Amino acid sequence: GGDTIWIRGGVYKGSWEVTVRGTALLPVVVQAYPGERVVFDSYTGQNNNTNTLIVEGNYCWLVNLEISNSSPTRTSNASSIGTATDLHQSSGVNLFGIENKLINCEIHDVPGTGVGYWSTAVNAEVYGCVVYNNGFSALDRGHGPNFYLQNDDGTRPKAVRNSFIFGGFSTGMQLYATNDKLRGFVIDSCTIFNSGALTRPTQARRRNIVVGGETSGRNNQTPGAPRADRLFIHNNVLYRDTTDNTAQQFWHLLTFRENTELGFQNQQLSDIYVSFIGNHLYGDPMPMLMHQWDSGVFRRNFLYAYAANAAANRNIIELATGAAPFTNWDENVYHNNQPAYNIPFNEISFASWKSTYGIDANSTYTNGHPTSNFLFVRPNKYREGSFNVTVMNYQQLDSVVLPAQFNQFAGYRYSIFDVQTSVKTPIMKGTLSSGQQLRLPLNRTAVAATMGTVPAPPKHTSKTMGTFIISFYAPMHTVKAGSWSDPTVWNLGRVPTHLDDVQINHAVTLNSLGWCRSIQAGTAQVQLQAGSYLLVSNEGN
Repeated sequence: GGDTIWIRGGVYKGSWEVTVRGTALLPVVVQAYPGERVVFDSYTGQNNNTNTLIVEGNYCWLVNLEISNSSPTRTSNASSIGTATDLHQSSGVNLFGIENKLINCEIHDVPGTGVGYWSTAVNAEVYGCVVYNNGFSALDRGHGPNFYLQNDDGTRPKAVRNSFIFGGFSTGMQLYATNDKLRGFVIDSCTIFNSGALTRPTQARRRNIVVGGETSGRNNQTPGAPRADRLFIHNNVLYRDTTDNTAQQFWHLLTFRENTELGFQNQQLSDIYVSFIGNHLYGDPMPMLMHQWDSGVFRRNFLYAYAANAAANRNIIELATGAAPFTNWDENVYHNNQPAYNIPFNEISFASWKSTYGIDANSTYTNGHPTSNFLFVRPNKYREGSFNVTVMNYQQLDSVVLPAQFNQFAGYRYSIFDVQTSVKTPIMKGTLSSGQQLRLPLNRTAVAATMGTVPAPPKHTSKTMGTFIISFYAPMHTVKAGSWSDPTVWNLGRVPTHLDDVQINHAVTLNSLGWCRSIQAGTAQVQLQAGSYLLVSNEGN
């Protein structure tokens, strides 16, 4: 416990298992060597079904790793996932151990589930990850969600936080079980968009979030029935637009229309508790399908149904048969953009919706396009100076200015990454000067190419949505001569890391291991003693 395992850059072929165990106070960290790209790839040239990375140890943090797959095809002519022997199937990461963390990793283009987050992985966390374009198509439908989650201990929830999840062949995030393993989940501050966009156009299993279980005729009193409980979905952006490869002629398909589906049950079995707060839902064309819940919270959400279905008008919210909203439901903002359709609340008007159910007294409804932009800025708690940013650009601007909170980084170098293009190569970089307005471009079209052929190549979101990672790198300089490892030698009162740009103004001695992102020196020198190393990461460039 407390050790760090540094993995040098390279592509590591095969299936890998992590069994190391730390402690709650001293986790083991398995981390990519700073500035080097570490890729795990399970493709061996065979059509088989395998795993890339299995985490069975406890209290282990996996940081800055990339999990991908070089299989040349993602399309099967099999009738189902069970008969798909004509292509390579592989999952990305399967988490089983207690209190493990997957931090700032990139999981993409695996022909199967991106992240399997299983019931034994209690108190675990996925944070700051970019998960996209996972799965494959068989003849029946697209398979392999970006996330598949289960949990059977509601007192020890598993979390997915501050991550980008998009594209692929199936749902973005699927909480599903045939037994009682749907208790205790936190989905917070994520941006999930255009799920299922790579599959065949007629295959419309494309919800960003779906929650529910296989009921098989069971009811609330049936032991072990898969009733979802203690589900906290907060502060997420859930987005669908018409650039995701599916023509309107397919929008009438029931499995296509919902952006988010809460509860996947029948009239005999209800789910228990959900908290849905502060989320921003755009289109699908229908943002929300709600099944029957015993209780919950639905507050301060923004829901916009941007267009009608090709076959019929679609609601902002639709209730499944036997379902009704719970009482703690208010302070929401609703929009649709269908001037001739004024009954978008389960096919009743907003006034009838409020009076029928006694909810939404302080909410608003507008039959029209939103006119204000939204900027979601989320600092990365595991990487100082880095932010995940999502822009909802209802004003259709070509760029937006970052808020004043970034003025604190005047004098820092920065790199800006378009998540849909690359999280390795920045689209912009420079030094932020005092008073400079930093702009994010919103008219981009470049996307990361898929690994292997897919039925529908990925497309960038329209300018309505932008997704970025912004990283700032601290300028550090010496204030006196001394040891590199002495915090008082440096202007920030700490020792440089691999994310800091260093200026040497005084004679410095290094007698162990020293990091920096870049280094400049004039006549002053860094003297390396025997056995010492100075490592320059070039991170973010």
